[in-house]
Amino acid sequence: MSQNTLRRGHEGFDAPLSDRDPEDDIWRENYDWLEAHGYQLRRRWHPDWVPSWEASPETVSRFSCEDSHVPLGALADGSRLSDGKLVMIKHLVLPASANELDLVTHLNSGPYSAIDENYSVPVYDVLRPPRSTDSVFIVMPLLRSWAALPFETLGEVIGFCQQAFTGLLFMHRMGTAHCDCKWNNILVDGSPLFDEEPHPIMMWRSRDFSRYLWPYSRTRRPVRYYWIDFGLSYRHHPATGPPSISTLACGDRSIPEQFTDPPWDPFALDVYCVGNILKDHSQVRRVNARSFSCLLPLLDDMTRSDPKRRPNMEEVVQRLEKIRRSLSNRQLRSRIWGADEPLFISIVLSLWHWLWQITYIFRGFASIPPVPPRLQPLSRPDASADSKQLHPHLE
Repeated sequence: MSQNTLRRGHEGFDAPLSDRDPEDDIWRENYDWLEAHGYQLRRRWHPDWVPSWEASPETVSRFSCEDSHVPLGALADGSRLSDGKLVMIKHLVLPASANELDLVTHLNSGPYSAIDENYSVPVYDVLRPPRSTDSVFIVMPLLRSWAALPFETLGEVIGFCQQAFTGLLFMHRMGTAHCDCKWNNILVDGSPLFDEEPHPIMMWRSRDFSRYLWPYSRTRRPVRYYWIDFGLSYRHHPATGPPSISTLACGDRSIPEQFTDPPWDPFALDVYCVGNILKDHSQVRRVNARSFSCLLPLLDDMTRSDPKRRPNMEEVVQRLEKIRRSLSNRQLRSRIWGADEPLFISIVLSLWHWLWQITYIFRGFASIPPVPPRLQPLSRPDASADSKQLHPHLE
């Protein structure tokens, strides 16, 4: 690990720790302008920012300072001045990112924004900075890594699958394939899991980095998941013939399509990748796959090497519903076991787990957490009009 970089792959973020990163220039230049439009960036991007660890460089580690941790890529976090809600702002450069702007605004437009099956990330605002002809800022809720928070029960896993699969089916019905369905392109609105809003990047710490925080379980505090990052997405127009793509750029490096010649079916690609997310999760997070063995036949079919033999998302959602109905309440509340877990540890953890589950039953918590309402996008009345002005072909 280098002196200037802290990797936080566990949460899906990198945290550059250099005193001044050239990538921060766009945020410093527009700090005051964004504030005038209702969004205040964290002090890391203030034009006069001085690293807090420089105050006592001999006694204070930069790793322990909240302003040393920033998002990966063309992102900056901040807050909405009207209500203090944390937001994530993404910088898009046109025309390279025109496809992403097109799709993310389309999925948040008109009646689509109120459809409960829509699990695409909401967009609060679309802003174009002055003194720039090719830059656009899209303002979104600040979301968290779902993989950083371990599942406690099979019901929580089923709930995750229901939301992820339903969201992808909604996009497919609209003729949109995500084309980059990897684990860190699904995020979660983690706000319900904490009594106070955590640090934007280090979710286990308070915003001022003075305390450690501990989340509630998803069973006790249900959460909603969202698909993000539509930079590689494909939008099908029936008049052009069968759906096909000729370039593979998704983050899942195990896709069988890479060993065959184009064109490829982008919708079948999505089915493989979303099925592989849960398989990879069991390996990366050292979860015993037997904890959700009821899902393995479906996941195996979704990740077949022959795209034509994979079920489509309609069939995936139907089969998942059949699986859900076949499971008893006790099975849904069963614990997710760790891989290679010693027997004694398993017994102790299982006893503790069921003590909590009994209290949840008496308190009326469902075995599959209910889905919270979708965060509403485009909070500014003229934001949708702005996006069309910035990108005329949205009409």
